[in-house]
Amino acid sequence: MEFQCPHCKSLVSKVMTLSSNTIWATFYSDGRQIWPHLPSDDGSLFICSACNEYLRRSDLRKPSFIAKTIKSNKHYLDNLKLEDYIKILSTDHITDPWKEFHIRKRILWMFNDRIRKVTWIIQAFMQSEEERQVWNKNLERLLEIYQTTPWPNNDQEELEKIYLAQAEILRESKRFDECVSVLDTVENEKFDKVKEKLRKACEEQNPYVIAI
Repeated sequence: MEFQCPHCKSLVSKVMTLSSNTIWATFYSDGRQIWPHLPSDDGSLFICSACNEYLRRSDLRKPSFIAKTIKSNKHYLDNLKLEDYIKILSTDHITDPWKEFHIRKRILWMFNDRIRKVTWIIQAFMQSEEERQVWNKNLERLLEIYQTTPWPNNDQEELEKIYLAQAEILRESKRFDECVSVLDTVENEKFDKVKEKLRKACEEQNPYVIAI
C-alpha cells in the first residue's frame, strides 16, 4: 500500500496486515499475540526511510494526486527496532502517559520476543548490562503507569485485566509474592486459566514470558 509521509510528504510504501483473525493465535502473558505465517510486529509505529521521522499508523494518509504524479526515489515505512523505541524515550519529551505506555509496552514485547524465539537459550535474553538497566527501568515505569493512571473504562472485567497485567509486570520483575497478591484480587472465573499459569510460574520462580 502507498501512503504519504505527513512529515516530508514523500510517497512511501508499506505492506500492511489488515486481518484481525485470532484463529490459531498464541497468546502470551505479557499481552502479546502471535499469529502463524503473519508478521509479528504490531505495525502501530513506523519510521520513514526518506526523512527518518517516526509516525503512527493513525498518521498515515492516502497520497494526494499530485504526490502520485511526482517522480521520486522509492521510499518505505520501516518497522521500529528495539533501539528506536529506546531512543524515542531518551530524546523526546513525552508528557502523554498513554503514548509513553504504548512505547514501553513495545519495548517489553521486543525483549520478550527473544524468549519467544529462543526459549531454550535464556542467556540470550539480556545482551549487555545497559540492556538490563533499560529492562528494569521499563518494568518499573510500566508498573507505575498501571498503578497511577486513571483508566477510561471502569468496567470490573476491564479493571481485572489491568490487575492481571500488573501481576505479570511484578512476576517479570521477580517480585513473585506481590504478583500472587495481585492475582488474589482477580475474581472473574474467566481469568482462572491465566491466574493458574501465572501462579505456577511464580511457584517455579520463573520471571520469563509464558504462553497462556
